[in-house]
Amino acid sequence: MLLEVKKQSLRGLYAITPDGVGAVSPSPTKPLAARTPLSRFGRCRNDLGVPVCAIGGITLDNEPALLSAGADLLAVITDLLEASDIESRALAFQPLFEGERA
Repeated sequence: MLLEVKKQSLRGLYAITPDGVGAVSPSPTKPLAARTPLSRFGRCRNDLGVPVCAIGGITLDNEPALLSAGADLLAVITDLLEASDIESRALAFQPLFEGERA
């Protein structure tokens, strides 16, 4: 089960809810979702001590910034499913997950 984190709970910082906090970038699968600031990933990761998943508008172009901001996982939908070669596109995401991260 995956949980998304929303502000206001855990000592006033976050609340874990099934509806999450929105998209990190404009997303055709979440067109009305509010934008989630990148700063939230590091805070969630540090304060909650659990892996943090970025969702909404994930592409190869914004992947590095999301991982640098503290996202541990990426929920990629449109960028994969609209690719002419889904396997190659998925493999293109892999390099930044390899190696040590702070």
